[in-house]
Amino acid sequence: MYFTKVDEESGHLTHLLVLEVKQIKLWQRFPELLIMDCTYKTNKYYITITCLRATTKTWNIRYLMPLFNIVGVTNLHSTFEITCAFLSGKLEADYTWCLECLQSVAGKYQIREPYCVVTDSEIALVNGLQTVPFIVNSRNILCIWHINQKVAEHCKVGLTDKEWEYLCQQLKYLLAMPTKSEFCKHWQTLCESGLLSQDKINYINNQWISKKRYFAHYKIDQYMHFGHYVSSRGEGAHHQLKSFLETSTGTLLAVWKALQSALQFMDTEYKTALAQE
Repeated sequence: MYFTKVDEESGHLTHLLVLEVKQIKLWQRFPELLIMDCTYKTNKYYITITCLRATTKTWNIRYLMPLFNIVGVTNLHSTFEITCAFLSGKLEADYTWCLECLQSVAGKYQIREPYCVVTDSEIALVNGLQTVPFIVNSRNILCIWHINQKVAEHCKVGLTDKEWEYLCQQLKYLLAMPTKSEFCKHWQTLCESGLLSQDKINYINNQWISKKRYFAHYKIDQYMHFGHYVSSRGEGAHHQLKSFLETSTGTLLAVWKALQSALQFMDTEYKTALAQE
């Protein structure tokens, strides 16, 4: 099964979303958690598509398209691919299109909405999650690893290795606070410790503390996320898909066949593991 979107003016393919029936059946069984990955550093692929016009002219068009993954988790705690999509960009409209396709499939196969959706801090994706009815009531969890990377980019400069290690430890404790009052008290103590400059305090406060409902344990632990605080499963699935794609270039047919092979391999892996239980 696949969904496509074509630019009305040029007739060029802009979006391609692929699903396999076997993966949909796994999704029916394990709908509780979705993990979405859209920031893997090597997730852009050149796809060559041959266009025939008026039977006399041929164009080979190369598209640089990010690959967006959505995966789930089985009863064996293994990862299964739900769908992957080649997009023309990483705008809210791109993600919304993918999520609406997902909603269409969920409706057709009577798949319930997920309890939680783990993503990185991509604002366009976070906004998209808030507009699609199928997923709008699911708890969005922001990946802690990506948050730590952003904090490091803005706050590590000027700190010694020992100070940075201490800050990371304190932020880890902060996220794990079991109540809102303890969370706020720990953050206030960290602000008053003298470790961070006012600029760094403002950055963390404005960019992350204000979004604590997406990652603070006292908030997200109210929902069934099975201990998933990071989106690394999505990146791992992308790495596995990449091994079948072999290179970041290829024709649409070659990419399609490679994706089918990858999904078949994942399905076989799960069945083998299930048989050994």
